[in-house]
Amino acid sequence: MLARELDLTSLVSFWGDRSFLLPVGALVGASCAATRLRKPFYGAAAGLALLWLLVAYGPVSGMLLHGLVRSDALRPADAVLVLGTRMQTDGDPTSAQLSRLFRGLELVKDGFAPRLMITELPPPYARQSPFVESMLARFKPEVELVDLGVTLNTHDEAIAAAAYLRKRGLNRIIVTSSPTHTFRGAALLEAQGLEVMATPSRETRFDVETLDRSDERLMSFGSSIHEHLGILVYRQRVWIR
Repeated sequence: MLARELDLTSLVSFWGDRSFLLPVGALVGASCAATRLRKPFYGAAAGLALLWLLVAYGPVSGMLLHGLVRSDALRPADAVLVLGTRMQTDGDPTSAQLSRLFRGLELVKDGFAPRLMITELPPPYARQSPFVESMLARFKPEVELVDLGVTLNTHDEAIAAAAYLRKRGLNRIIVTSSPTHTFRGAALLEAQGLEVMATPSRETRFDVETLDRSDERLMSFGSSIHEHLGILVYRQRVWIR
């Protein structure tokens, strides 16, 4: 229960359903409780409970958000890149992807770029291009939609976007994503030699600016931990500075 509320499954980065990790963890814990490992297990459980209290009622989540959200002054660019996340099986966007796409549509509607760039996840995940095409047809039909194809992570997205722009002699890009993901997304594009401006989409799960509710602080914790871990891994791989 505590692990779920802290969204600790977000530490495992893959697109599938991570909920199976919770019963697996419970089974491992129950097995430990029946052996000499029960004392370390009880200690870990107590530590988890303390962490829950610090996150829900303390400043931990606010401290973790520091440095993750990047919001630059915007100027006209060659393209707007909407970083991808999972689409629903029926082809509709998840709430996170809808928020990202909405921000991308806002940017091209306001004339910041003549093209909107998106990516896809491999099957069995639904493609997002049909949904985006329908939205552009309604709100900004003259904008060029660029589907960069299948990517597995943000690093792949940055490489694909940079390759597309360089091939056409272009260099300036606006990237949008969930607020906590904007620093890493922009850093990856800058590592490809692009001139980058980042702008966050709307976060609907928690109030990034205030975190004034305990349940929202708990939801923010998982996202922030996931990003800090991702930044650490990407720096070790020398993908970002």
